[in-house]
Amino acid sequence: MNCIRFTNVERIKSEMMTYTKSLNKMARDVKLLRTVDYEAEVPKDGKKYRHQRVLRQQVAELERESRDLRTGQSRLEKEMRKLEKRGRSEHPSNEVIDERLAERVVRLEEAGRSTLKQMFNVTSQVSELNRLHMSMLQLLESVESLENKMDKNIPELQREISKLEFNMAQTSSTLSIIKQEQTSHRSTLKSLESTVSGMGERVDIDHGHITSLQAQFLNATLRNWCRNETVEIRRENVQDSRIAALEERLETHIEEEEDMLPATTAFPESVREETLFNRSTLPELIYSLRELQQEYVNLVHQLPRDCGSVDGKSGIYAIAPGEGAPLLVSCDMTTAEGGWTVVQRRIDGSQDFNRVWKEYAEGFGDPSGELWLGNEALHRLTSDNCSSLRVEIADIYGKKWLAEYEGFYISDAADGYRIHVSGYSGNASDALDYQNNMQFSAVDSDRDISNTHCAQNYKGGWWFSHCQHANLNGRYNLGLTWFDGTRNEWIAVAFSEMKVRRRKNCPT
Repeated sequence: MNCIRFTNVERIKSEMMTYTKSLNKMARDVKLLRTVDYEAEVPKDGKKYRHQRVLRQQVAELERESRDLRTGQSRLEKEMRKLEKRGRSEHPSNEVIDERLAERVVRLEEAGRSTLKQMFNVTSQVSELNRLHMSMLQLLESVESLENKMDKNIPELQREISKLEFNMAQTSSTLSIIKQEQTSHRSTLKSLESTVSGMGERVDIDHGHITSLQAQFLNATLRNWCRNETVEIRRENVQDSRIAALEERLETHIEEEEDMLPATTAFPESVREETLFNRSTLPELIYSLRELQQEYVNLVHQLPRDCGSVDGKSGIYAIAPGEGAPLLVSCDMTTAEGGWTVVQRRIDGSQDFNRVWKEYAEGFGDPSGELWLGNEALHRLTSDNCSSLRVEIADIYGKKWLAEYEGFYISDAADGYRIHVSGYSGNASDALDYQNNMQFSAVDSDRDISNTHCAQNYKGGWWFSHCQHANLNGRYNLGLTWFDGTRNEWIAVAFSEMKVRRRKNCPT
C-alpha cells in the first residue's frame, strides 16, 4: 500500500514539474509580449497607436492570470510537501490515508487539468494578441499613407474650399438682390392691385354716370321734341291723341297747300319745288317721330321701378316709378338689406334749400351730394301707400339718430303733396307725428297752421305745422332741427338722409 502511495506521489511530482515548465514558458511569452509592446519603436512624428491602451490592458490581465497560476503552483507544492510529510510519518490507518491521498490526487489532477486549460487559453490569447499587434502595425502604416495623401491633397482642398466660399458669397449677394427685387415686385403688385381696384370703382362710377347721362339725354331729347311741337308726353293715350292731332294738322296743312297750288304759279320755281318737297317728307317725319316715341317708351319700361329692383352696388341709377319721365337717383344697397331710394340728403350746405314750390315739386341738387328728389317723384314712388321711410341723422357732436316709419306716402299736387306716416321706431323720437297729414309749404306757398310763415322764416320747404318740430330742409348750420320728445329738446342736425323703400309684403 505504501508503495502505491509513493508511486502516486511520484506521479504527482512529475506532473507538477511538467506544469511548472509550462507555466515558466507562458511567463516568458508574456514577458516577451510585454517587452515587444512597450519597446516598439515610436514614430518620429510622435503619433501614438490607437489601440495601445487595449493591448496594455490585455497584457495586465495575462500578468494577473500568471500570478494566479504561480500562487496555485505554490499552493500545490505546499500540499505535496504536506503529503510527503504525512507519507513519512506513521499512521494507524493506512487505508484512510490512501483514500485521502487518492482524493487529493484526484483534486490535484482536476486542478492540473483546469490549469492546463487556462494555460491553453492564455496561450491562444497571446497568439491572438500577436496577430492583433501585427494588424495594428499594418493599420498604422495604412493610416500614415492616408495622412500623407491627405497632406498632399489639403492645398488643393483649400483651393476648392476658397472657390466654394467665393461662389457662396456670389450666391448670397445674388439672393439678396433677388429678395430686394421680389420686395419691389410685391410693392409694385400691391400698387397695381390698388390701381386696378380704383379703376374698377371708377368703372362702376363711370357706368353709373353713363347710365345717368343716357337718362338725361333721353329726357332732354323728349323735352326738346315736346317743346318744338308744343306737346307734353305723359301717358301713352295722351301721346297717341297728340300725334293724331298733329297728323290732322299736317293733313289740313297739306290740303291748304293743295288749294293754294294754283296760286303758286306766280311764285318762282324754287319756292314751288320746296313746297312740294316739304309735302313729300312730312309723312316720313311723322313715322320717324312715332318710332322715336316708341323707342323711348320701351326704354323707360325697361328701367327699374325703384332701387329695390336694382341689381348692383350702391350708386347712381335711373329708375321709372310709374308714369312720367325717368328719375336719376342715389341707391343705398347696403343699409338694412339695401334697396333704399335716397330722396333727401344734407351734408355740407352746398345746396340752397330756400326754393319755391315749383322747384320743390320738380326736385333739385346732385344725386351724389345734397339733394331733394322732388315732391312729384315722392308721390310717384309712394302713391300705392306701400313704402317705408328711413330718416338717418347725425348731430353736431357726432351722435347718430334714427327714425323709421313703417308706413309712408305723399299725396299728389292737388292735395298739396300731403305727408302720411305711421309705425314709428328708432331713437330720434317721433317728430313727424306733429306734422303728420300736413301739406308741403315753400317760401312762396304758406300751407302750415302756424300764425307765422314757417318756410319763409326758416329758409326751406317742409310739411310744417307749427314750424320747428322737424325741419331738415332749413338753412344749414342754423335751421336743421329734429325735436327729441324724450329729452324735450331739439337735435342740432349736421347730417341727414331720408330714403324710401317698398315693403316686402307689397304686390309688385
